[in-house]
Amino acid sequence: MQHLKLDPRMSENNSAKTSEMNSDHRSWPGGRSGDNGRKLNLAYSLVRMIGRLIPRFVFRFKTLYVLWLPREHWRQAEDQSGLRWATAADVECLETLGHRSQDVQTRLIQGDRVVIREIDGQVIGWVWFTQANPTYDGWLQFQLADNEYWIYDVFVSPVHRGEEISNQMGDFGRIELAKQGIINMAGVTNTLNHPALRSSEKVRYKFARFWYVRLLGLSLVRLPRTWRIGWWGLGRSLHVPLSDFTNAADTYSSI
Repeated sequence: MQHLKLDPRMSENNSAKTSEMNSDHRSWPGGRSGDNGRKLNLAYSLVRMIGRLIPRFVFRFKTLYVLWLPREHWRQAEDQSGLRWATAADVECLETLGHRSQDVQTRLIQGDRVVIREIDGQVIGWVWFTQANPTYDGWLQFQLADNEYWIYDVFVSPVHRGEEISNQMGDFGRIELAKQGIINMAGVTNTLNHPALRSSEKVRYKFARFWYVRLLGLSLVRLPRTWRIGWWGLGRSLHVPLSDFTNAADTYSSI
C-alpha cells in the first residue's frame, strides 16, 4: 500500500472537523465559545508558532484527536449543486487557491481523490481523500484497512465559511466512496484547533484522543489503550492501525 506524508499544518487546519459533547453532556473542546474559545485560538496559534521555530526532531508536544463519522450517520449532501470529483483538468483551478500543481498531480497519480465545490464556475472549496497510509509529523503512520479512507486537507474560501460547505463536500465524498465498499473514514486534528472543531457542529463524529512528546528524536506516545516509546523518524515510523483508535472511541452526541 502507498504511504501519504501529512504536513501537520495541513492536516490540523481542517481535517475531519467536528463539534460535539460527550455522553455525559460535558462540552468537549470543540464546543467552547466566548472567552474560552478565544483563549484556545491564542493557544493554538502560539503552539504553531513555536512549532515553526523549533525543529520537530528537537522538541514537539502535541495532543490530537482522531475523528471519524460512523457509517450509520453518512448521508447525502443536502445541497449537491456544484459538488463533484476533481480531475486533472482542475489542477490549474486548485493551484490558484494555494495548491502547487505538482503536488496536486502527485496526489492524483498516487490515487488520492478530491471533492470540489463550485459556485458560478469558480472552485471555492475542496476535501481530499486517500487510501494511502498517512504519516503524521514525519514518523507516526496510521495504518488503514482496505475498506478505510483518510480525509485530509479540507479548505473552504474565507468568504464562504460558515455555510456548511465542508460538511457538504464530506457527505458527497463519503456516499460516493461507500458505493465502492468503503465503510470508514477518519482524519486527525489538534485538540487546540478550535476553529476546525467548531466548523461542523451538526456532524456527529466519534473521537479518540492521543498525545506525544518528542525530545531529540526520542518519542513518548500515549495511545488510547497503551504507551509507546522509541526512536522514530529518518525512515523508521511508528505504525498504528486505525482500528486502535476506532475501537477505543469516546461516545458522541450532537452539540
